[in-house]
Amino acid sequence: MSNSALKLKAQATPLNSAALKFEALPPAYFFAPDLEREINRLESVTAAKVLSIGSEIDEIHVLAPRSNPPKKIVRDIESLLLVRFGIRIDHRCISVVQVDGIQTTYAAHDRPRIESVTQDDKIVRLTLATGDKVVVGEARRTEQGDEVQTTARAVIHAIEQLLQTPGVLGVLHTNIIDMREYRIVNVLLRWSFADQHELLVGASLVSGELIDTAARATLDAVNRRLVRFQAAKA
Repeated sequence: MSNSALKLKAQATPLNSAALKFEALPPAYFFAPDLEREINRLESVTAAKVLSIGSEIDEIHVLAPRSNPPKKIVRDIESLLLVRFGIRIDHRCISVVQVDGIQTTYAAHDRPRIESVTQDDKIVRLTLATGDKVVVGEARRTEQGDEVQTTARAVIHAIEQLLQTPGVLGVLHTNIIDMREYRIVNVLLRWSFADQHELLVGASLVSGELIDTAARATLDAVNRRLVRFQAAKA
């Protein structure tokens, strides 16, 4: 065998090894809420729920209007997951239920926004507005609680009035941390509904009154997952 042939053979060995290593890479993991958020952005989808274990998607349940064929909706979801996340999924894992009369489009101006936050005699009162609806939430400061935790409970009181489902949200923990010259309020909530549970995290830079910052941090946590179902206008 010539010297040039030996040289080519030696150069080929690292390439084959690299290829084998690439094929042996572990699967990429993902968060189901990230997939749900992207699927919900599809025009043909009203709402989506992804059921998964580790890196495997078991089921995807989709609520959609009757205006689009189910096969097209399934293909849209397959394409989205492949292009956006590099995930190939068996179309048989996707279940589509088509229902008329509801939608989850949530325009930016319809998201709950803080109108005012006040504190009087250990009671924090917060006014939230969404569209043309205004609700007031309040919470009393306990001996163990502080301004941040009390404000978070006031926000939850208001949000649960909007959802008309009391008791689904709870405050797990709040704190204030220093990062360089900045102070940040963090809020950790738990969303519980039936047998489903999810942790929600929100944060806001301290600016102005502490109760204002705590309200923004709590709303930041809730707004990440808040979806309003409303009757479609005729």
